[in-house]
Amino acid sequence: LARPLKMLKRLSAQFKDSSSDPALLVPPPGARSPASLSPRSSPSLGNIPLPSPSSPYGSSYPFPTARPSPGRSERTVRREEEGRKSIERPALRKTLSSLSNLLVALDDLRETSLARSKAEKRLAKAVREVASGFGEKAQGGRCDEAYEALSAAAETLESMQDVDEGQAKLVKKEYEGVNESIGRFFKRTSKDEKAFDDMMASLNARVAKTTAAYQSVTRSASSGRNMHAALNNLTSQHSSYMQQLSNLSFQIQQAKLGYGEAIAERRETAVKEVARVMCRLAEGEWRSDIEGVKKGGQKIGRLANAAIWVQPEMGPAVAATSSDDIREQNLQQSLSRPSTALDVKR
Repeated sequence: LARPLKMLKRLSAQFKDSSSDPALLVPPPGARSPASLSPRSSPSLGNIPLPSPSSPYGSSYPFPTARPSPGRSERTVRREEEGRKSIERPALRKTLSSLSNLLVALDDLRETSLARSKAEKRLAKAVREVASGFGEKAQGGRCDEAYEALSAAAETLESMQDVDEGQAKLVKKEYEGVNESIGRFFKRTSKDEKAFDDMMASLNARVAKTTAAYQSVTRSASSGRNMHAALNNLTSQHSSYMQQLSNLSFQIQQAKLGYGEAIAERRETAVKEVARVMCRLAEGEWRSDIEGVKKGGQKIGRLANAAIWVQPEMGPAVAATSSDDIREQNLQQSLSRPSTALDVKR
């Protein structure tokens, strides 16, 4: 009888010493471990940190590894996870920043293209106004060389302006479309991010509530007089507690996976739309250059020929003299010269 009493006293002393941390109690000899517990789980509550509401994206609890659902092997689950496209928040934020910079640059191109087209149109109009003062209807001071050169330059500028105006309209149209699309993507991303943070906060609150309830039960059980009954009760409570943590761990992992896959899918859709727009713009730039060569090729001959006659080395008399005028002047000069003996013999 004395031996069992000593054993009970020793158990009672150990139980009271561990009352501040009841989860350290191990099941009595012969008790079976719950089948749902993970080998990596530890019954020590001292190693479990408090929830971190400031970091809802990652839980601070060392949850047991969730088992795969019945009927699906671990290899199948692993293969499915490898095939999924999932991203983290840093990658998403980097993409959002890059898209924002792209929209700013595209807006600058839109404004520059429109400004260039309008400036070319004003310049061509101004050149024609200058040329009108030296044409056939000029009130004195007519200069055919200047008129021809200015008219050719204005015609070439107008051809280029038509091409640039078309490209400016394309840039404006594509910018407005992609800006609206990316704006919707930004709003949806912000909405999903808030919903995910709320979900993580709720799950972390449930973890904290479960942990507090377990600690309360273990403290109340430590004050009992029947040590064996208390140990059995604590073992049952610990098994239930770990099962609840396992379920919450699975929910958190599924929430993270679902959120990562959702934002990855939406990010891919958005960036594909941006890629299509950039391809159309790049092709439009190339086609505008080709169209400029085609239209400018019809005008460049006249422009180059007119530019020769307004060079500094070309005098007004030479520039205004045609081949017929030159022959007539040579004939008049020969008739006005005095006759010589050589001319008489001829």
